[in-house]
Amino acid sequence: STIETDEPWASATNFIKVETHDEMYKAVFNEFTKSDPSAEAADALIMVAAVSDFKPRTSADTKIKNPKGNSAIGSIVNMINQANDRAGNLVLELEKTSDILEEISKLKQGNQVVVGFSVETENAIENAKKKIDEKGLDFIVANSPSAFGADEAEVSIVASKAR
Repeated sequence: STIETDEPWASATNFIKVETHDEMYKAVFNEFTKSDPSAEAADALIMVAAVSDFKPRTSADTKIKNPKGNSAIGSIVNMINQANDRAGNLVLELEKTSDILEEISKLKQGNQVVVGFSVETENAIENAKKKIDEKGLDFIVANSPSAFGADEAEVSIVASKAR
């Protein structure tokens, strides 16, 4: 796919549309590692945010209908509602997703560089340094939630001790 822009750097980018955490992991893994010997691996990976920390434990391919009647899903929902004594509510179970940045950082080779972002409300530099070590990053950009949607923001760039 392509991205519509007149920016000079756009021709050197590869835009890959994803919708789920698992699709994001696969796309980042494929582009960063380029296991195909004829393809060029990425020089750098810059991840500005986690796609999600949790995902639904199960999903439905179709709409989950209101549990009136005797459908199978209605029976299950009714049992859950009775057990929770909250008729009409649906329980959503979540499971932790993998940390794409941390996982991919372990795979870097040669001169590849991995950069992450850290949104912090306090102790920004201290917390950023911890994340660099925990995730094996080369750099981390620490900023505050006030940077979201802003045209300009003040950030701190922290390098790993290995840099």
